[in-house]
Amino acid sequence: MRTPQYHRAKDGSETWKVRYRPGGRATPETSITFTSAAGANAFVKLLSDVGPKRAVEILKARQAHTTESTPTVAQWCTKHIESLSGVQADTIAKYEAFVRNDLGSLAELPITAVTDDDVTAWVNHLAKKVWRGRPTSGKTIKNKHGFMSAAFARAEAKGLVPSNPFHGTTLPAR
Repeated sequence: MRTPQYHRAKDGSETWKVRYRPGGRATPETSITFTSAAGANAFVKLLSDVGPKRAVEILKARQAHTTESTPTVAQWCTKHIESLSGVQADTIAKYEAFVRNDLGSLAELPITAVTDDDVTAWVNHLAKKVWRGRPTSGKTIKNKHGFMSAAFARAEAKGLVPSNPFHGTTLPAR
């Protein structure tokens, strides 16, 4: 796994550089410099989760779309859960566990940066997950997808996203 390289300038400012190859081993190495270790480490995680090309796209989307008022997917899902009414406590607990454990690379994306390709990759990732020795069932994936679609439908209704990227996703049948 990559490790960000720390640098302290003469003026005392600190930066962390992450080196990577955008097209694999056959391409020249490049780097991105961050002003925080957390930002550099988050980018390293993105590189390993989604690959260099998508990691750079996500980083650019974060920079273009992130404002104080733009929540991440995890933040928005938490807010969505808090705004639900008529839902039993055990269901709320399941939703909260889902947000903690199953959002994967979607969790830290700004809600405005999520694309249908991200949703498809997330569904495929869920389909490959094994829990208690068994692959994730199609019903479980449909339930999690339904929760996410409802959260994004609420974001769309509030004008936070132009459309719901979860709408129209093909889900596994098993």
